[in-house]
Amino acid sequence: MKHLDVPPLWLLFHLLALWLLVRAGLSADVTWGRGPGLFLCAAGLGLILWSGWHFRRGRTTIHPHGRPAALLSDGPFRINRNPIYTGMVLILTGAGLYAAVWLTPVVVASFVWLVTARFIRPEEAALRAAFPDTADAYFARIRRW
Repeated sequence: MKHLDVPPLWLLFHLLALWLLVRAGLSADVTWGRGPGLFLCAAGLGLILWSGWHFRRGRTTIHPHGRPAALLSDGPFRINRNPIYTGMVLILTGAGLYAAVWLTPVVVASFVWLVTARFIRPEEAALRAAFPDTADAYFARIRRW
């Protein structure tokens, strides 16, 4: 079951929550958020793909439960240690904006909290174990979100 505990499934779960909120009538009847929402979704997908390319180039695992082989600090990782999760947040925010769901901030906050607790903190521990001499300096130099 641990192999099913991956961030894309949690993103889908939160997207489903947005859809259920729309079905429950908890969205506004406006269309002004559609363009910005699509833009955020596209930007999020682009950030995820760009980050995935850097994982491949750095020859380290993209799987959150995998053993890290490198500390990535170029490309999107110059700004943020977790650009794939940031891309997922952009997609979720964009979907909520597109659908004009009033509770989008709550759904996004839930996703951020869950990803931080279930994935980011354990990944940081794995990085500290794999790179004990450099991990803390890396964490100080590049922000989590």
